[in-house]
Amino acid sequence: MTSRKTPLLPIAFATLTTLWLLYSLTGCNPKQPELPEAPPSGIIAKDSMVMIMCEGFLAEGASKQIQQQHKNNVLAHTNVFYHLLFKKYGVTREAFQKSLAYYYQSPQTAMKMYEEVIENLNKMESTLHTEKGGSDTISSGRKQP
Repeated sequence: MTSRKTPLLPIAFATLTTLWLLYSLTGCNPKQPELPEAPPSGIIAKDSMVMIMCEGFLAEGASKQIQQQHKNNVLAHTNVFYHLLFKKYGVTREAFQKSLAYYYQSPQTAMKMYEEVIENLNKMESTLHTEKGGSDTISSGRKQP
């Protein structure tokens, strides 16, 4: 069985582009809105949002990889991945979208969340490269012998 590395470069590029956009938007407005300490009901907590966003970026990357390898519809795969992701965290797509809209009210908060997402993805990538000389453990879901 051959192992393939999951390309995180496209995910990182998309994330960095989003961060740049958020940064440029925050530079245009001198006073940024502050969010309350505790989000209102129905809003997913920041820490959970960061984890969902991390896995969402990985899901989108996996979908694009599947599309490149098998010429399948990337949207169908992405929808399946997100359905499983939302089920894993016990949230709905609507709650996720509502939460994103809430956190985007404060571009500084959103930017900090994306920075955490990038940091988490970098840690994941680093872990993949250090385990067994960079062998891919994602394909089988376990460490390779």
